[in-house]
Amino acid sequence: MTLRDTRRLFGSLFACCALLSAFREDPVPATSAFYSARLTGSSQSFTGATFIPSVAPVVSATQSATRVALSWPRVSMSGTADVGYRVMRSASAGTVEVCKGANAPVVTGDTVVCFDDSVNADISYTYTQQPVLVRDATVTWSLSPSASSAPLVGPRIAFASVGATVSTTGPSVSVPVPVGTQPGDVLLLVSVSGRQNAPTTPVGWTLLASVGLSGGSALRLFVAWRIADTTQSVSWDPNANSTGASVRLVRYARGTGNASTPVVAVSQVATATGGSSATFLPSPNPTTTGANSEVVNIVVQRKAGVVSLATSAGFTLDHSEIATFGGVPQAVGIGGRQVITAESVPLPAWASTDTGVWAAVTAAFR
Repeated sequence: MTLRDTRRLFGSLFACCALLSAFREDPVPATSAFYSARLTGSSQSFTGATFIPSVAPVVSATQSATRVALSWPRVSMSGTADVGYRVMRSASAGTVEVCKGANAPVVTGDTVVCFDDSVNADISYTYTQQPVLVRDATVTWSLSPSASSAPLVGPRIAFASVGATVSTTGPSVSVPVPVGTQPGDVLLLVSVSGRQNAPTTPVGWTLLASVGLSGGSALRLFVAWRIADTTQSVSWDPNANSTGASVRLVRYARGTGNASTPVVAVSQVATATGGSSATFLPSPNPTTTGANSEVVNIVVQRKAGVVSLATSAGFTLDHSEIATFGGVPQAVGIGGRQVITAESVPLPAWASTDTGVWAAVTAAFR
């Protein structure tokens, strides 16, 4: 081949390369504002689609009985693609994925929700979530994981449920244990009557507090407690006579890994009464005596008003009901708060849709 032929060959090759370069599709960069995957060919292109928002929202983690409820704002993608989520839980022992399989995150409106059922008592956890797009069982695009949630400590004792309320004007009542009660749980016997007289504590139970009001608006709030066994009900005389009483059992479940026998965890059980009003702030504040305690604030009002938390002070409204005994209506409210350190705990302010006298009992367990 002559020198002229060689020059012609290289010139032709150069022209072909330039032509191919003009028609070549540029690859998507390895990192972008919307995708962490690297796309290198037109067959993988995803033109015009983005995650909205482009930063993964932070998870809100709240105690729900002995499980943790997780929620965050929904992330969408332009187009018709559905966004999935990977939820990670971090603790001192490491990081694991939660909310999988049958417990996968569920989208309700603009909120995503799932539950972590595997937390252990006294362990501090944080959570992150990562929006992902899955195609053919493979994650093809994703946002970076969210920032960590606020830390949450697995509870030792937590509100679980309230059993059926039984009303009576007779000398005896049989009160059923809440469904799902396990041996070792804490049970509270909460009785309200329209009579100032105090009842006798039932056998096998320990009096927590008994507080009453006399006069034309007589009222008696009686609370006892015990550790649950296999017994399915308690038979008892609330000493209400014809004024009647409403009685229920409240269940507090032990957290996973809590092998300790539950104990009362306040220096003194607090009681309070209040005059006829639509609002009530119980006092004094209780002082917890151990770490990771569940503070329980029970209030009653001699009226058929709906009671709620006016100022929560960190408490959750666990139960609210209106019951009638012997023709006398009364409202019951139960609030709870997990307190991590031994401290004085401010109580919530309560409100009612009616005006009446109040009584309250506050304690804590761990």
